[in-house]
This record gives sequence, C-alpha cells and structure tokens, in this order.
Amino acid sequence: MNCQKTNTLDTNKVGLYVITFNSPKQFKTLIESFITYDRDYLDKPQKFLLDNSSDISTTEEYKILCEQYGFEHIITGENLGINRGRLFAAKHFDESDSDYYIFLEDDMGIHKLRSTEYCRNGFRTYVPDLYEVVHKI
Repeated sequence: MNCQKTNTLDTNKVGLYVITFNSPKQFKTLIESFITYDRDYLDKPQKFLLDNSSDISTTEEYKILCEQYGFEHIITGENLGINRGRLFAAKHFDESDSDYYIFLEDDMGIHKLRSTEYCRNGFRTYVPDLYEVVHKI
C-alpha cells in the first residue's frame, strides 16, 4: 500500500470515510453536525459510508441518507469492526484517485459549542474551519 500516492498532493481530492453499525440516527447526527458547524465535510470530499450493520432493517434509512447527502453506500455484509473497517477504508482509498482521506466513526460529530474551552483531557472542544486545518497537519 502506498503511503504517498503522488509527489503533488491535491487537497481537493479527498475521500471521507464514515463507518457505521445499526444506527442511521447516529449517522444522521454526524451529518447534522457537519451542516451546523463545518459544511466543508459535506461539500468538498467524495463521501463513503461503510455500513457494517447486522440489522438489515436499517438499510433503507441508510440508503435514503446516503442519497440525500451524496455518500456512496458500501454494504459489507458483515460487521468488520473498527480495525478491519479502517483497513477496508485504507485499501479503498489506495485504489482511488484521492490524495487524502479522512476516517470517522458515526459517533464522531463536531462539538456543538463554538468556544475556546478545553475538555477534561486538555484538548480544544472546537476548532474553527476544522476541515481546512486537518489538511495542514
């Protein structure tokens, strides 16, 4: 697997991978955090939902959300878990034409408070323009 795909990286060629399991409501909450706090996550990358759900009754709701927000719905047919899900995303990215990828779990929404406060572990709870910032890291 290539760590660097090309010598010239394009920050406009980004894949956003979200892994989910049996909770379309949780995925929708993540999307709503993007809409409210940093719409770039919806507007800029190519988006993929890695659906590990074992409850097939959730499939239709995921399908609707994916169509509504422009995600490619990838159904694995089994629960890969977090580690194998991340490996799946890395391999999918490696075979794509994207230069960067962002991996999130469906419960990793953007913090609701726009403040300069820090969490109990010493991290900022809100970073303005987070999507752009992650490209500089």
